[in-house]
Amino acid sequence: MIGTHLAPGYDMDKSAVQALFSFGFFFLSFLLLRLTSGRLSGNKKYQARIVRIRREPVKAAPCKQSA
Repeated sequence: MIGTHLAPGYDMDKSAVQALFSFGFFFLSFLLLRLTSGRLSGNKKYQARIVRIRREPVKAAPCKQSA
């Protein structure tokens, strides 16, 4: 939507401006994820932990064979 509105004002192709904004926001989201994941990975609140250990093995459901 941003590219559609800005392209005519700068006399540019709408598709090219849309593609530039799409890739720009795509890479910006990767950058933000990279920055926040490093900060959150050190927080024990967001780390996996073992809650319970099962003593008996889990039985698989029987397979139905088609004839």
